Amino acid sequence: SYIKNEPIIPAKSPAVDLDINNNGVSEVSGNNHTVTVSGGSFSSGSDGAAGSAIEFDGVNDFQNTDYIRVDDSGALPRGSDDFSISLKINFNSIDAISDKVLFATSQLDQCSLSVSRANKGLMFFSGGNNIIAPTSLSWNMGQWYDIAVTKVGNDYTIYRDGVVTGSANSSQTNGSSLANNDFTFGRRSDNAHPIHGKLDEIKIFKTGISATDITHL
Repeated sequence: SYIKNEPIIPAKSPAVDLDINNNGVSEVSGNNHTVTVSGGSFSSGSDGAAGSAIEFDGVNDFQNTDYIRVDDSGALPRGSDDFSISLKINFNSIDAISDKVLFATSQLDQCSLSVSRANKGLMFFSGGNNIIAPTSLSWNMGQWYDIAVTKVGNDYTIYRDGVVTGSANSSQTNGSSLANNDFTFGRRSDNAHPIHGKLDEIKIFKTGISATDITHL
């Protein structure tokens, strides 16, 4: 959902800001990214407004066609760029068949955040490596959670509801080419590891955001 009077983080305008509503998904950052939506249905969002979130069914763990994709026209983070990526997630279920990918670049494992099938912890891949291993988490089905991952220099941090769930110092970076740096939300770009639940308030910043400012996303 999109709330016009949300707090503004000084000097940190999003490179991508998705407005989800019954009429579709619009990119409202002003950077004119093309957004592709496949499958899914509109549902009540994190603010309770009807049709302000998109819900994916999570079926067919390795042949799923539900997703949101944001194209990279040169404005999305890659290489050694700092970044912050935030979203709200509300799971209907988390099974043990496959990891659940919240987002990933088209070039696999270059920049991706997922929930581990083993312990339901959040884990992050960069440069082809799992640089933040998952620490066991519990999730309440039907509850909204604020999720964010940031990179500042070589420091990577994952937050859930403003609390750090994992961090790492690593020189591994997003090695995607420009042609393969589109960001897919809700599953991997190869149709695998889909989520079963709702997404809302997706934002991508081409800068790191502090732990204090994370709570204002």
